Amino acid sequence: MNHLVLTVGRIGELTGLQFDPTCNHAGCGICGEVFQSPLDRLQSPTVGEWSKALELRTEWRIRHAGTHTAAQHRQLRLSGLFALPEAAQKLASYGIIPLTDTVRHDEVSYALLESPRAPSDDAQGG
Repeated sequence: MNHLVLTVGRIGELTGLQFDPTCNHAGCGICGEVFQSPLDRLQSPTVGEWSKALELRTEWRIRHAGTHTAAQHRQLRLSGLFALPEAAQKLASYGIIPLTDTVRHDEVSYALLESPRAPSDDAQGG
C-alpha cells in the first residue's frame, strides 16, 4: 500500500532540537520513535557520507524492529496504516504527518489533533 506522508517545518529551529523533518530519517509506525544521524542533515553530503547515513538508518530500523513483538508488527501490517494511532501522534510532533491514514482511520485523525506541536525529545542518533 502506498501512503501519502507530509513532512513539515523545521522543528529544530523552533525547539532547539537537531531533528529536521525535511532531511532523511527513519521512524517506527508502531511506537513513533524517530532516528536521524548528523550525516542525514548534511546539506551536500559526499557519496561516502550519504552511504554511511543510509547504513546507519538501516541498522537502526533492524535493531529497533527487534524491540517490538511479532504481534505488534502483525497489527501494523494488518491495519494497512502507515503508523498506528499512538505512533502517528508522536510522529506528528516531529512534523511527520500520515495524510492517507487521516482519511482511513478516525483514531489517527483524533491522535493527530491531540499531538503536541513539538516533540519533547530529539530524534535518536542526534
